[in-house]
Amino acid sequence: ELAAKQAHKQLLCEQALIADLERQSCDSRRMVGRFSGSTIDGYQVHELMGRGGVAEVYRATHKSREVALKVFIGSLIGDGSCVSDFARCAQRAAVLGGRHVVGFEDDSLTAHHGTAPYVASELLRGADLGTYLLARRRLDSEDVATLLDQLAQALGQAHAVGLWHG
Repeated sequence: ELAAKQAHKQLLCEQALIADLERQSCDSRRMVGRFSGSTIDGYQVHELMGRGGVAEVYRATHKSREVALKVFIGSLIGDGSCVSDFARCAQRAAVLGGRHVVGFEDDSLTAHHGTAPYVASELLRGADLGTYLLARRRLDSEDVATLLDQLAQALGQAHAVGLWHG
């Protein structure tokens, strides 16, 4: 019964994501999401940087500071279990810190005044790991060990507060 409920929840999340993706457009310079150009609780939302199963991440500006704004996908707000999962992950992630973990800035974990729940965090600059690996083509064992050590430190911190990604 639990497996059936989880499968149903996953299906609802996937259907909502597909519906949201169909409402978005993209041009050759940047991605535009459903919140691009809007303001959420004082955050001026710019281009879409990425999306996952329940949220989209935007570059945003707040009081002249750039942040990454992870916004819960609007059509899922009615699904209480998806919203509570998002809120639980955000609250656990807020206590993480350290050199290999993105810094937490702010959140609003309930929908209010027509806005979606969101989490604001430090906006990282530079290449992602995939781009780094493509540019390097091959890593020596020391580089691999360094990357794995950094990853293990971050995952250890996340595990310590009960945070996981599935």
